[in-house]
Amino acid sequence: MVVIKHHALAFSVQDAECFVSQLYGLKASARLLPGEHDQNFYLRTDTGQEFVLKIAHAQEQWEILDLQNQALAHLAIHTPSLLLPRICSTTDGKQITTVIGTDQATHFVRLLTYIPGVLFAHTNPHTPALLHSLGSTVGTLDRALSNFTHPAAHRSLKWDLQHAGWIRDYLPYIDQPERRRVVERFLLQFEQEVAPRLPSLRASVIHNDANDYNVLVNAIDVEPRQVVSVLDFGDMVYTATICELAIVATYAMLGKADPLTVAAHVVRCYHEAFPLTEAELEVLFPLICTRLAVSVTNAAYQRHIDPGKDYLTISEGPAWALLEQLVDIPPQLAHYQFRHACCLPPFPTTPAVVQ
Repeated sequence: MVVIKHHALAFSVQDAECFVSQLYGLKASARLLPGEHDQNFYLRTDTGQEFVLKIAHAQEQWEILDLQNQALAHLAIHTPSLLLPRICSTTDGKQITTVIGTDQATHFVRLLTYIPGVLFAHTNPHTPALLHSLGSTVGTLDRALSNFTHPAAHRSLKWDLQHAGWIRDYLPYIDQPERRRVVERFLLQFEQEVAPRLPSLRASVIHNDANDYNVLVNAIDVEPRQVVSVLDFGDMVYTATICELAIVATYAMLGKADPLTVAAHVVRCYHEAFPLTEAELEVLFPLICTRLAVSVTNAAYQRHIDPGKDYLTISEGPAWALLEQLVDIPPQLAHYQFRHACCLPPFPTTPAVVQ
């Protein structure tokens, strides 16, 4: 697995305002938004309409953007209750168009509707009700995507958990030996106990990045607080479906005194929306640990090649703290707690023993 570094884009807010005027016929003021590979701009028109302009890095493939567009169109039809971004067309009817950068490179451009809300990462407290809505929202999303297909989803991606073994070559970038050993332990667990099981589990196209900065909660003055949207479909991939829940649970657990209970709340309502199999529950906790291992290894490498880009390592501290919490949790305990959350007998062998 090759970790690619994309050069930072250098479009200005004036460029964004010009593009949206020329391509979409809209007069709007722009504000830069954070992004890992692309440049994103928040736009507001004089009439109060709100959009996000997404300018892709020069190496982005048209097929990957079409994957995202087609997935959003599919979800608009099959899950109209979910408040998700919608793709806007240019004045000549294109959903993906191009602009030329100052380096004369061609960049793909898309315009999406803006979803107002507060980032999950900036929401406090994370009540059981909020966690339930997170699980329900992502479960509903995955249920709708279970019959969605697109050729571009079958790709090699560093964030695809089924290929997490790539991090072994990057472990030397973790400076502290004791931390490196923690990651090595979870990586070995993944390679020996999880990776061999994944091919037999359900597979589908998943969002693959519902982290706490890609999940939106309703406004602070609205009760009850609940998840209203999931953003940024740029890491979509065809993989084991259970990887989605592992990612969602991972970021919900960050900074929590009792991370297993937090994860169980998410698991419970994901299962209600999109029932899990017993085999999927067996690998869920190891996959959570694997996602954390991938995240901290990637952050260590990114800091090495691009030390000034804080956005890329924003979750690194909480991820290490959570990894160190999970080291002391027996995997069987997590497995049993997740089964209980799904209203299954906590111990898988209970029915046989009773019989």
